[in-house]
Amino acid sequence: MNEIITTLESLQAIQEMGEPETFEHGFRAVNFGFSKNLSTIRVHIFKHGEQRLVVFEDLAKGTSVTNASEQLATEVSRLKKLDPEKTVFVECYPYYRGEYPIDRVKYEYDPGSRTYRSPAWEPIKNKIIVEFLRKHLSK
Repeated sequence: MNEIITTLESLQAIQEMGEPETFEHGFRAVNFGFSKNLSTIRVHIFKHGEQRLVVFEDLAKGTSVTNASEQLATEVSRLKKLDPEKTVFVECYPYYRGEYPIDRVKYEYDPGSRTYRSPAWEPIKNKIIVEFLRKHLSK
């Protein structure tokens, strides 16, 4: 599953990915303590063979992607019928000034309920991956 990040380190793999499928996703956060108002993020799904790289782009419209991370991974995976074994998730905040955060998010996946949980964030530091993602995301 996680080979896509390693694969992305090669320029050829990045060029093969091309343009992502991009759409806005509206949601109401279900976690206690977060806004029940409609929130919106932008989702980018990059394809490399059978693998998918899903980027949650925070638009500062309601609950942040970080605070609804498991819910977003679950909703988008169900919506797009993504294989959890072939999908990697990334979160980013392009409205930050300067070097905005781009983090890989790893989840535990429960096949019984088809849900993601227990997110763990890791900053993406590989310059090839970061520049590739920044090229495709809003500024």
